[in-house]
Amino acid sequence: MGSGDKIIVAGWINSGMSTLQGTAIWRYNNSGMLDTTFGGDLDPTDSVPDGYTVFNDFEAVPTAVAVDQSGRILMAGFTVTASGFDMVLFRFTASGALDTTFGRDVSPADGVPDGFVIYDHDPSVTDNELARAVHVDAFGRILVTGAVDLSGSTSTLAVWRFNP
Repeated sequence: MGSGDKIIVAGWINSGMSTLQGTAIWRYNNSGMLDTTFGGDLDPTDSVPDGYTVFNDFEAVPTAVAVDQSGRILMAGFTVTASGFDMVLFRFTASGALDTTFGRDVSPADGVPDGFVIYDHDPSVTDNELARAVHVDAFGRILVTGAVDLSGSTSTLAVWRFNP
């Protein structure tokens, strides 16, 4: 649940059009209706937010969502890379835009944080880091739990902590 009893949902969208394909977050009012004050305007004919945001720079599978004390939305999951599955953590503003004050500047290196972080324990080997839950503590620190598969046959509990 987001602020004001809003319902946050994360998933994958594929409409067959490249502009509407990717990782997505939706926000619903507590009545179950799509919140049209949230997200981007992907329909250029109406100038109204659509109630959801689509991130299609790379494929990410969301597995957990949390909302921090400022109403920002955290979405954890994993993405597929050359070295296996890597943990990914996104942060969106309360209005549904990717939060460019969060994360590292890697894609492209333009001097602005990208709004997400990707964690790979060891890029030189095939391993998997999978986020399963995300939580924001009383100090605003972000905790992500999941599993790391270092050997290809056994998984180990993982906990990542990020500063706000």
